Amino acid sequence: MKRIIFLCVILISFGCNRAPISGLVPAQGKVLFDGVPIGEVNIVFTPQSGSTSDRFANAVTKNDGTFTLETNNYRGVLPGQYNVTLSKTTTVPKISSKEEEKLSIAGKPIPEPDIVYHIPWKYGSTQTSGISIKIDEKGKTDILIELKTDNTPPPIRPKI
Repeated sequence: MKRIIFLCVILISFGCNRAPISGLVPAQGKVLFDGVPIGEVNIVFTPQSGSTSDRFANAVTKNDGTFTLETNNYRGVLPGQYNVTLSKTTTVPKISSKEEEKLSIAGKPIPEPDIVYHIPWKYGSTQTSGISIKIDEKGKTDILIELKTDNTPPPIRPKI
């Protein structure tokens, strides 16, 4: 029994002591939507082709719109040029859970939920966001991402 406990302690300590990623620099900023800070926005920094970085970074904005980027759960980002995507969505079921259960038992298709975009959908794709940010070797702690209303409807999702 003592051997098992000892082995568990050793394994846990190895898992907790993994080395941070070398070369991370601080990166933080704020997201505004039509001039107002917006919370709960998912942000992803994707390295551009030919960038010095080969790792994604991500963050979620706080209620005041501020964010701090992380790479693999370590605070910071590798220097490089990034395409930036942002999204804030919720799903709304078209039917109740009881109706869904009845359809499922009957082997009938369940309607896809509606997606509600709290910021324009175009910001959620590297092809349409239009946002590119360079992080140098010193980092960047004054990132300001300003999103604007865009009433272009999202593309129609293919039926599966």
